[in-house]
Amino acid sequence: MKSDDTAEIKELVKLHRKLSKQLRNLVEGNVLRKTQEYKKATAALEKANKDLKKAKQGLEKVAKVIKTAAKAADLVGKVAALAL
Repeated sequence: MKSDDTAEIKELVKLHRKLSKQLRNLVEGNVLRKTQEYKKATAALEKANKDLKKAKQGLEKVAKVIKTAAKAADLVGKVAALAL
């Protein structure tokens, strides 16, 4: 092995260590934090979806009551028309 090769290998090992450290910092500083933020966002979306489903069920119940009341009002109107 030539001394130039040895120096190059040492330089590459040094560069590899530097890049490994930067990658570790990137993962720890960004990816892990982003993953936690992603999990929080996902949980918030799931809760919102659950709440929206409950609200929709509530609206469907309200719509049913309104239709029933409208039907009753229509029948009352027909009865009132018979009295005239």
